Amino acid sequence: MAASMTAVDLRTEAGSAGSAPRTPAPGRVTFNRPPRLRATLSTDKFEVPAAPAPLQKPTTSFATGLVVPLVAVVAMGSLFMFGGISQSNPAYMTLTVIALILGSALPTAWMFFEDRRRFKQRVREQLEQHGRRLQNAELELARLRTEEQDLRNEEDPPPEDLERRAIGRGRRLFERRLADPDFLHLRLGPGLAPTRIDLGFRDDHPHDTPDLTPELARLHREGRHTADQYRQVPDVPIRFDLTRAGAVGFAGRYRDTAPLVRSVLCQAAVQHSPDDVRVIGFLGARPLDDWAWLKWLPHARSGGAGAMATSIAWDGPSRQSLSRWLFDELTSRKRAVEEAGPVGSTDGVSFPWLLVFLDDLHAVHDDAAIRMALAEGVRLRITLFGLADDVRQVPGGCKGVAVVDGRGSRGQVTYAETASGVQPLECAPDVMDAERAERIARALAPLVVLDDVADSSASDIPSRISFFESLGYANVDQIEVGEAWRLSTVPNLLRTPLGPVGGGELLWLDLKEQSQSGHGPHGLVAGTTGAGKSELLLTLIGGLALRHSPDVLNFVLVDYKGGDAFQSVADLPHTVALITDLDRHLARPRLAHLAQRDQTPRAPPARDARRGGDQPGRLPASSRRARADAVPGHRRRRVRAPQG
Repeated sequence: MAASMTAVDLRTEAGSAGSAPRTPAPGRVTFNRPPRLRATLSTDKFEVPAAPAPLQKPTTSFATGLVVPLVAVVAMGSLFMFGGISQSNPAYMTLTVIALILGSALPTAWMFFEDRRRFKQRVREQLEQHGRRLQNAELELARLRTEEQDLRNEEDPPPEDLERRAIGRGRRLFERRLADPDFLHLRLGPGLAPTRIDLGFRDDHPHDTPDLTPELARLHREGRHTADQYRQVPDVPIRFDLTRAGAVGFAGRYRDTAPLVRSVLCQAAVQHSPDDVRVIGFLGARPLDDWAWLKWLPHARSGGAGAMATSIAWDGPSRQSLSRWLFDELTSRKRAVEEAGPVGSTDGVSFPWLLVFLDDLHAVHDDAAIRMALAEGVRLRITLFGLADDVRQVPGGCKGVAVVDGRGSRGQVTYAETASGVQPLECAPDVMDAERAERIARALAPLVVLDDVADSSASDIPSRISFFESLGYANVDQIEVGEAWRLSTVPNLLRTPLGPVGGGELLWLDLKEQSQSGHGPHGLVAGTTGAGKSELLLTLIGGLALRHSPDVLNFVLVDYKGGDAFQSVADLPHTVALITDLDRHLARPRLAHLAQRDQTPRAPPARDARRGGDQPGRLPASSRRARADAVPGHRRRRVRAPQG
């Protein structure tokens, strides 16, 4: 009877034999990612005191002050004269007039000179007071500058502090999230940067107008100089934005660019979680010892193509596989973005950011996936950066270029972008050797990040899991292949776990026919490009191989992507044939043979003399050899069944 395609119903069986609570793999360390607590400056605004308005000088002159007293003296003298006093006693009249003049002039003169003295005193006090205000303002600005330097170096630590942060695993590890405004803003080195403080100075006298006294004009110039001096902060991290540039080329001698790029990569790894940023590396053009440490980063784990343990490629075959995976991933992302909304919109679409590193930017011209990343980078949340020996070798699609000349405090890196309005940056380049980079990567390697979100849709299903964890094993040491191959009951035949579900239980797939309470015998795995279909099939094949002897179960693998998807399981003792698009002439007869075999009567179970009973599914050796030889194009291989 011909078998028909049946729906695959994947169910969770909590009490099934072989299921076990999911336990973390030994050697892994769970890291709880706490909320980010952002430190701030003690003040975000400061006003440098400007020069006060000049004091108004006394406007009355000495002669003007004598007018009123002289008028009074003249009037009094006229009165005396016309009253006859002057005729009876002229001397008395003269003395009286002199007394009146002196009595009026002396107070006027005293008041005149006293006003001048008080004015000069107020001017001196004004100058002294403003001078003290300027001194206090400069002291406060110096304190704020130190505070800002410490804060910014805490946000973007230098290489030596970065290592301590990775080893210490404190609350600031992996602190930047996708929604943070400084996400993937990475440090190039220390330099001079604008202050974050809104520093004001009311310059009402921009050209030292003549209404200022020389002393006030001098203090005004000092205040303006102080404001200009503290608008820039020295020895703070100079950062560039990878999310804006999309692609960045580091140009210069390799001995100068490599230490800086190592620091940039470690900055990205320490500041961002593997759930938000994944590192992909295409190596091989430069000394491998300088970049081999990348394989230890958790950001490079489970992000590669097919069965690759890391997303770092260093030879031809691995680069080809990784490039194919990257192309599929970008194609899937592009489709998701286009389905989400209009062109340029990424609302409702969330991807982890991909950092693609090339140790030689020449690879851009030879790889379709990298060219696609160069063209669609920011839109698909991917940033490409790499090394070039000269600016002329940087691809034209790079929106940012960092030219490195020298190392450390004696060197200089100049970063510029093609976008208008972005000012070039200059600083001394950070330096990190390969040994420190490896210490940082190894400190991060065992971490498994827990980042619970306050969302009703949140799930306890892990976002990343190893192959052995998906099968319920903590590590390879717990696997007893001989014991697993000795199946005792028919219900366990053709059953394998696919991975944990919510609550830590395992999801089991049973490929037996539905008449035997299974889900099979046929199934279909559907999904978009890059969704993980190949990973699921490899998990299925690996799980079945671990639980079934080659005497019980064989695989005929068909791969129309050149054979890379199943290359890792082609050497299993269960695999009798691997059909690829390179040998299509063999595909039809092999598949026809399988269809014919499905219609032939099945052999009865073989008798196990040692156990005194039937062993389910076990065929005589002659039948197994005949079955394998009947597959057209099959290559004979020796298979040793487990003893005991």
